[in-house]
Amino acid sequence: KASACSPSQTQSSHSLSMAPVTFTYFGIRGRGFIARSILSIAGVEFVNNSLSHEQWAEFKPTTPFGQVPLYEEEGLGVLTQSDTIHRYLAEKHGLFGKNAFEKARIDEAYELVNELFQAIMKAYFVVKTDEAKADVLTTLVPKYVGIIKTLLERNGNNGFLVGDSISLADV
Repeated sequence: KASACSPSQTQSSHSLSMAPVTFTYFGIRGRGFIARSILSIAGVEFVNNSLSHEQWAEFKPTTPFGQVPLYEEEGLGVLTQSDTIHRYLAEKHGLFGKNAFEKARIDEAYELVNELFQAIMKAYFVVKTDEAKADVLTTLVPKYVGIIKTLLERNGNNGFLVGDSISLADV
């Protein structure tokens, strides 16, 4: 289901506007959450093409690599790979630091959260055992929460992981 999204909405039943940006992913948060959030934070109107699993079978052959998410910008083309899309959108919309060192720190925080995300995905969707799930919740989540607290402290406890405004690290 495609819908036009304004900064204050994530889904809409209104007719599609011809937004120059289209984001395609399944109708779940998953790997699409960060891109949709950045677009909303930046105030970008975009077409949110939320696929059902039934629609995916038909849509898949039309994608560059047989994968979603897809980000398409009129006049530029299509990007795939969620991390690539996230970094591009963060850079484009001023959420990727004010200098090279801030960019590196943002990337550092982003990759730390990615590590946790990958561990959660593995425990819940690959290994699928109660022991693996419990280990993630009792060991890894507290570890990464501690790391995030350290990043906040390192940045002066100003409410942001890096710098003095929201960035990809915070999304």
